[in-house]
Amino acid sequence: MSDSSVILTFIRHGESTDNLRSIWAGWKDAPLSNHGMNVRCARERRPRQQP
Repeated sequence: MSDSSVILTFIRHGESTDNLRSIWAGWKDAPLSNHGMNVRCARERRPRQQP
């Protein structure tokens, strides 16, 4: 039997405009707020960490 491993990455969505308005979302894709876009861009620039 071989020993195998799996890397699973969870990425939570950023803050959306619906979040700012306290709307329970999930039925449609709400656009990201300015803060959500900034967080997303910062995450894309950060180097990946290996376990």
